[in-house]
Amino acid sequence: MLTIARAVALFTLAAAYACLGAEAAADSVYWAGAALSATNAGERTLACAQLDRMGAEALLAVPLLIARLGDDPAGDWRTTEAPAVMALDAIGDPAVESLLGALRSTNAVARAAAARALGRIKHPQALRHIAVLLADPEVNVYRSAAWALARLEHEAAIEPLTAALAHADEQVREYVAWGLSEIGGSRVLDALAQAMKDESPAVRRAASKGLGGISNTTAQETLAAALNDSDADVRRAAEEAVAYLKRKAQRRAAAGNGRHEERQ
Repeated sequence: MLTIARAVALFTLAAAYACLGAEAAADSVYWAGAALSATNAGERTLACAQLDRMGAEALLAVPLLIARLGDDPAGDWRTTEAPAVMALDAIGDPAVESLLGALRSTNAVARAAAARALGRIKHPQALRHIAVLLADPEVNVYRSAAWALARLEHEAAIEPLTAALAHADEQVREYVAWGLSEIGGSRVLDALAQAMKDESPAVRRAASKGLGGISNTTAQETLAAALNDSDADVRRAAEEAVAYLKRKAQRRAAAGNGRHEERQ
């Protein structure tokens, strides 16, 4: 049970760490590590929050946080991420090797959480390992993998993301279109044009955003066609993308005129 005394102890240790710096880190990690083994979910959440604030100084707690990745989530991770995932994200690169191992867990919740933590850390080494999980039989795992790949925003993710546009799951394809849009540029043009033909309006909306960042005739023609899309939200997204492209063209023209006047 999470008693007032134990809660106060957690916050006291966190405050001591903040005031005393690294000298208090070992004690703080030790106490929080013990709390991670508590049967009470609230106490474990407080411990994760303390380790989250410590960041890389909480490295010694990584194995204990990895063990908590399999906890049943309290809600939808898209709105409220698991506390252990957030703490591992704060620790960053030093947690990557352990998280890569967690991707092979027999616990589907742990595999999904590990993928999302790696996506948050954005370490390129994780890319090919996360991509494997797109073929995982568990829906939450392959959705988490698609989200993580999209969040990496790395050029090397273009190939697996493009391949995942054929995934049967609509949410996966939406994350993929979003990820390709975040990478942006002419390298993802063909994939985004393909996504604009998807049966899901959510996928087409996500792809419209990416096309709005590409000053290219094909992108402009694809967006022009989307202005007549059957879905109102897709039409609105296309309108915003077209307007953005026009503003960008106007700024380039104005800058060009300014340089021309300076030379005269």
